[in-house]
Amino acid sequence: MRRRRSNWASVAVVTVAAYASVLIAHAQAPAAKPSPLTADEQRYRPGRPDLSSSGIAVLPVQANVYLIATGTGSNIVAQVGDQGVLLVDASLADVSDRVIAEIRKLTTAPIKGIANTTVDPDHIGGNAKLSMAGQPMFAGNMGYGAAPQATIFAHEKASNRLTVPAGETPAVPATLWPTDTFFGNKKKISFNHEPIEFQYAPGHTDGDLIVWFRSSDVIAAGDVFTTTSYPKFDSARGGTCRASSTA
Repeated sequence: MRRRRSNWASVAVVTVAAYASVLIAHAQAPAAKPSPLTADEQRYRPGRPDLSSSGIAVLPVQANVYLIATGTGSNIVAQVGDQGVLLVDASLADVSDRVIAEIRKLTTAPIKGIANTTVDPDHIGGNAKLSMAGQPMFAGNMGYGAAPQATIFAHEKASNRLTVPAGETPAVPATLWPTDTFFGNKKKISFNHEPIEFQYAPGHTDGDLIVWFRSSDVIAAGDVFTTTSYPKFDSARGGTCRASSTA
């Protein structure tokens, strides 16, 4: 048990250090205009500055994990290796081409997966472009995709928020939907020779997850974690501050 506590302490330090680097980079960006975010995005981030003119920054975190600070929308975590690239979140479609260009500076390997930590538009908006620029992580059934594309992971509850019964208008276009979901408390995969866990972490919404890169000791926490306050609880999408058993 002592060793387990030590490992989690290491994870926490690395995660906070990554966020601190982003905050420093943002603080150095020139003051900008009001935020270009949509009303839905601004609802969760009141007063957020417009950092779109600051460009994209790629920050090494630990081992083969990088943070791609997009300047607008969510940041993206990238695990890079000889098997390909796994992204955590996709930011907005407007920055997808620049994100792909930055990934190409790190590796020529294809994007194989995208894990969506939540259903907010600034986390899933780039799903279509980034996934279509890649290849599936697993062979077999391609689902709804019209062509081979990177696998989009999410919790089943997040997927249910984005899709609707037949005959109704979906919340977002089908090209943004997850293609691989799980319904329990965690999903385990191995990629780039590293064990990775997608852990169900409701709070901001009822479909949120965090991604733990176990060998790298890095957690991508999405909107479940913030350095300045409690998470924003979106009750309309099942968000709550009530404790949940996700062990």
